[in-house]
Amino acid sequence: MLTPADQVSGAGAHPAASGSRYATLDSLRGLCACLVALMHFPSSGPVFDSPLIRHSYLMLDFFFVLSGFVIAHSYGHRLETPRQIKMFLCLRFGRIYPLHLMMLFLLLALESLKLLASMGTSMVPVTPAFAPPWRGMDSVLANLALLNGFGFYNTWNIPSWSIAIEFFAYVAFALAAMLGLLSHRRLACMAALAIVALALFAGPDMDVLYGWGVLRCVAGFSAGVLVHRMVSRTPGSADEQAPAAAWLQEAGMILAVLAFVAWAGDTRASFVAAPLFAVAVAVFARERGVISRMLATRSMTRLGELSYSIYMIHMPLQYLFIKCAFAFEKMSGVPLTRLDAGSPVPTRFIADDAVTGTLAYLAMLLLVIGVSMLSRRFIEIPGQRFARAFAQHRWGERRRAPRTGRNTAPATRWR
Repeated sequence: MLTPADQVSGAGAHPAASGSRYATLDSLRGLCACLVALMHFPSSGPVFDSPLIRHSYLMLDFFFVLSGFVIAHSYGHRLETPRQIKMFLCLRFGRIYPLHLMMLFLLLALESLKLLASMGTSMVPVTPAFAPPWRGMDSVLANLALLNGFGFYNTWNIPSWSIAIEFFAYVAFALAAMLGLLSHRRLACMAALAIVALALFAGPDMDVLYGWGVLRCVAGFSAGVLVHRMVSRTPGSADEQAPAAAWLQEAGMILAVLAFVAWAGDTRASFVAAPLFAVAVAVFARERGVISRMLATRSMTRLGELSYSIYMIHMPLQYLFIKCAFAFEKMSGVPLTRLDAGSPVPTRFIADDAVTGTLAYLAMLLLVIGVSMLSRRFIEIPGQRFARAFAQHRWGERRRAPRTGRNTAPATRWR
């Protein structure tokens, strides 16, 4: 995931030329985060059974592509010295780590409460407190150090494995940018080699997490950087395209992506997700069609701003949601949950009928979006402000003090 948009690019202005944000891409990121949240929620009904929802793990590859694209757009021309790299990494750390840390502390607190509740009572939880592999205490330090995505330790908050890997992608990108190694050929080769390695060794489809997930990040991030370099070379082409042609391209791209995710998610065709999503990013980066204008509305860009919180908090919230439903079931006798015997770990599925299950999906998604508004305001934004202030104080360029003895001021402000 990546930094939310702080502003919406003007209508008709090409962001690569104007330096503004890609509003359409921000909104797409928010929609994809919602799809991931729906995919992870264990309920019943048409939403749960939809191939599009079941295969929305592929949205993670869209995140990697989009992250490479936006990071290249925002920082690719500003990473020329070690000082600038330090500022960049500090800002990225302040972007992703505070919410990751809070979710880890929340899950630790919940496991502690589970342990206390089971002591001295006959209540037996579905899974014991601090039970490996997902809640083992041996992996806490790895999660704190952002090492939970490399296959050596499990991750407490499952979505955070990709955040951990992406931070090291930032490090590699910054070093490569400073050394001038981000040529079209190198980026294309990196993406292609990662995809080939995944197809040969990772498994029957793209649904791989720890360890092999590193190659998913390499493929998507490299493809995203490559697309940005290609798009930024022709900033005027967007204005020369007829609106009708832009609408047809965007509509065709949306249909192609949805059909691909629904059909290819459990096949070997899923390994070409990164190239397909790279084309989609290139199409919507033009921001010229009717669909782009719809995605650039304030309500949609607001969803994009919440995308990181939606992605990071949805599984802990779902865990609480199911526990509350189970507790209400025990007190009221109204059946709301069931155990899925086919799951590799005991999982409580919300509801047995399609109507109740669909309503549970809606309630869960609204809950996640609502809490995401709070986490963005009280965790994400303060963390970013602190990181920006620290980076500017520690490594920021400062003007020489004038002879009148006035205080120095930052020459530039990094976001």
